[in-house]
Amino acid sequence: MLAFRSPAATPESRLGISVTTRTGNAVRRNRIRRRLRAAFNASIHAAPAPLDIVAIGRPAAAELPFSVLLRHCRRVLEAPLRSPSSN
Repeated sequence: MLAFRSPAATPESRLGISVTTRTGNAVRRNRIRRRLRAAFNASIHAAPAPLDIVAIGRPAAAELPFSVLLRHCRRVLEAPLRSPSSN
């Protein structure tokens, strides 16, 4: 899973999930989407502030144990946001 995040423009966190067709057929892509959505929803309490998150599902997300997927999601949510560098 690859994830991008930024401070939310709304008072609630938002999640967008993208899974390419190269990942597999529709059943496999939907399984990845459902698992990522469930993992982020279970981990959202770990976010220090509302976030806008875009997660890109990879093929491994379909087979990973759910506990490992939860750990990855928590790591994304707990990591500090980088401040934009001024050049």
